[in-house]
Amino acid sequence: MKKNYFKGALVLFTALTVMSSCKKDSESSQNAGLKLNDAQAVTIVPGASAVAITDGGGTISRDANNTACQSYHVLNFFQGTINPTPADPHDRATTYYFNLFDNKGGNSGAYDLVFTGTANGDVSAVSGGQLAYVDKAYCDVVASDFSLTNVRTIIGKENTINFPTPPSTRYTGPGWYNYDFSVHILQALTGRTLIYKAVDGTLFKIQLESLYENGTPNAASAATNFPYFKFKYAEL
Repeated sequence: MKKNYFKGALVLFTALTVMSSCKKDSESSQNAGLKLNDAQAVTIVPGASAVAITDGGGTISRDANNTACQSYHVLNFFQGTINPTPADPHDRATTYYFNLFDNKGGNSGAYDLVFTGTANGDVSAVSGGQLAYVDKAYCDVVASDFSLTNVRTIIGKENTINFPTPPSTRYTGPGWYNYDFSVHILQALTGRTLIYKAVDGTLFKIQLESLYENGTPNAASAATNFPYFKFKYAEL
């Protein structure tokens, strides 16, 4: 999307604030029925170099076997159209879809997670699935941490911080990021992990780490290199 879109998205962040004041590649027949809409899972070789994400932009890799907290790592995930101009990287889709079971991008008929809202920062589960949060370090999260009490339809912004008039911190959450009003930068929360429960009961833990390309804003204020998701996940 052209640069004016990114600026517009940042303005929308401000407007909304004011207005509102891993997958494990199982080879067993048990998992044969878990493919969404007969989709083919993408096998990510543990410990190998990252590969391009199928049905989306960005890359995906998996920690080597016997690695503590072995996970899939997604970098720069987006869906949309690549532009040839480096300073104008892509025309983003208004909705992103991702398949945790299949380790790839999805579509409206086949997905586990969907990213919508301002800068695609709101994450939800597929119909019939559930998305919860827990305030626990990602690598320490276990299946028993899933709680219906913490299930939410959408998990997006937690707080607006550094707002110019009292109160300076304005709660929206529970979410996975804070929005710093003073510099218009999104900051992922540390110590908060999401847990996705699929229709069949399978659980995944997910840590959303950044909305910016390569995990870092390209400016100290009003960065424009978004939305490119960086996150990790693993089946529990």
